Amino acid sequence: MDNIEELYKIVNKRLSLRKSDIKCKSRKIEIVNARRIIALMLMQHMKSMSFEKIGKAIGKDHATISHYKRTTPGLLETDSNLKENYDYIDIQFRVIVYGFTLEVKLKKLLEDRGIIEKEIVSIEEAIETKKKLKNKELCA
Repeated sequence: MDNIEELYKIVNKRLSLRKSDIKCKSRKIEIVNARRIIALMLMQHMKSMSFEKIGKAIGKDHATISHYKRTTPGLLETDSNLKENYDYIDIQFRVIVYGFTLEVKLKKLLEDRGIIEKEIVSIEEAIETKKKLKNKELCA
């Protein structure tokens, strides 16, 4: 199954909207917002897709996709419901597109943190050693 169909599944699970609902001519806000989210997901994670292809995927034209690109970021700042749905769908779609889970990323970050903490301890020890040597030179 391709990524667009997977995205429709995620949207359906979160918003209870079918592909046919999204591709219809409706101007209901919940359907328009679903289209906005799908368009942004495809723009961000399927960068090789043209606005025309993205539009076709949601039953709109390239001009609508361009409009969504301009206006949706501002709406995400002011509409908490849209933002919550966007964030949920974004996380789920990233798993599909990039093939990683949050647990894997968290594990990597924790490993990196451990390496950094060891490096900090090593630097602190080097500083202490240098201070002790300097004190010995001053006392001698």
